[in-house]
Amino acid sequence: MRIEELDPEPNTKAETYTAEDQRVAAQFGDGDGQFAVLWDTSSVDLGTGSNHTYGFELTVDETKNPPFSENQTLLTERVTLVEPSVSISADPGYTLAPWDGDQMQISGEANLLPGTTLNVRALHEDGTPPRLWQSDVGVSGDGTFGATFDFSNPDRPAEFPLWVQNYEEQTRTTVRLTAARASILFPSQVVKNDTVTVERVTLSRGGFLRLIVDNEALGTSGSLSQMTNGSVDIPLNTSLDGPTNVTATAIVDANGNGELDADDPAYEASGSPVAGTAVIEPETATEPNNTTATQTAAPTSMEVTLHVNDAEPIAPVANNNNSSGGFVPLSPVTTLVAVVAALLLAARRGPDRL
Repeated sequence: MRIEELDPEPNTKAETYTAEDQRVAAQFGDGDGQFAVLWDTSSVDLGTGSNHTYGFELTVDETKNPPFSENQTLLTERVTLVEPSVSISADPGYTLAPWDGDQMQISGEANLLPGTTLNVRALHEDGTPPRLWQSDVGVSGDGTFGATFDFSNPDRPAEFPLWVQNYEEQTRTTVRLTAARASILFPSQVVKNDTVTVERVTLSRGGFLRLIVDNEALGTSGSLSQMTNGSVDIPLNTSLDGPTNVTATAIVDANGNGELDADDPAYEASGSPVAGTAVIEPETATEPNNTTATQTAAPTSMEVTLHVNDAEPIAPVANNNNSSGGFVPLSPVTTLVAVVAALLLAARRGPDRL
């Protein structure tokens, strides 16, 4: 076996490689002998002055192989050496949002010999505890390979590298496990101007708020950008007949197209949708103001007829012990006059104060 450089760089001698630089891997089938010649090219300088084309020749020396009567050339082949190339891609991508799940499919291509074993790995050094994912994969006949990683263990958000061992410069990339957080406060309320209000809205990735009654949409907000502790008014698409339990749910705009699609998922917290239920009452009509000024009734006159019997007046009380005087009892006439005065005063104050 002999390999010779066919296009050496200018002013250089063509390099030749003999069997000492090659290895034969033999495999025998049912009566058919098969073998492979492996050439270690790690010492070949792939400079820019040559296209690195080599001629491979397999010959038989009749002096060393008695079955042959003469020297023979059994095979000639032209080989071009190229730099080893390994590339990878990921599905659904190197960034996994919560709604993408935890599985990442790694697909790769290489110009390496079929059957070559590659080690695909990812390392999360900042995790508690640190975690290494790795998978040994073989290059297939068409130069492809693949691996699957489950990234369900790391707490989100997280970032860490992924690469193919020994080909890190060509394949190193970053895995990003993102988080999506949301919270809302949906208090019971009365519809106002055909809208209801969701308070203290936090959407880390933007999205929508949707109102549901008995699995039917009652109203949907417009596209919302990322927000923290905001307030959102949602118009209703139908009127309510009475107090109704309404559920408000925070929805992620998963594909970022600004539209609420059927496959846009709800934000989640601890595995449950971020939502709130409130009692919503229909908007009440404005009642007319029937208040009128209260008129004060005119005083009612009262006529009192007094019958007084003639009587002798009561003598004044004597001044005893040098006092400044005592109470003098009223005569019957004086008493009746006082009663009449009290009745007239009460009549002027109105019937409510009698």
